[in-house]
Amino acid sequence: MGLIGKLFRISHFLWQKKIVLIPDLLCFLIRIIYGADIHYQAQIGKGVVFSHNGLGTIIHPRAIIGDNVVVGAHVVIGCNLDAFDVPKIGNNVFIGPGAKILGDIEIGSHILIGANSVVLSSIPDGCVVVGAPAKIVRNLSRDEILAYWPHTNIIVDLLQNFFFWMLVF
Repeated sequence: MGLIGKLFRISHFLWQKKIVLIPDLLCFLIRIIYGADIHYQAQIGKGVVFSHNGLGTIIHPRAIIGDNVVVGAHVVIGCNLDAFDVPKIGNNVFIGPGAKILGDIEIGSHILIGANSVVLSSIPDGCVVVGAPAKIVRNLSRDEILAYWPHTNIIVDLLQNFFFWMLVF
């Protein structure tokens, strides 16, 4: 996790402890250094990577981003017309540079979003989406998902072993 991620984590932690002035200053520092607007109230999961240190990235304060998400430069994750309608992004998602994800939508897990795509509707798990507006161009097979996200294989093996031992005993 780069400096932008660490600054976000510190500001989010302080905000959760009801300290407001320092998180505002850290958000301002992120805006000055990186030209990014990543609000400390956003819920960002573990292992999230901001490509090019989040250059030009905008994330709405109410946005929810899952674990192991890669966010390209100049990505916008925000509201459409209503300030309360923001996206929920699942785990293991790659968001290409310049992509816009807008409105009250849900992005599933194991998704590849192409560069400069404009996502305005919900996307199911295991898809590749591109275009403006974004359309599903391909569904990913289990092997392709394991190729893009190799740690998924570990989770699948652990679950299979767990259920095997549950059946044995």
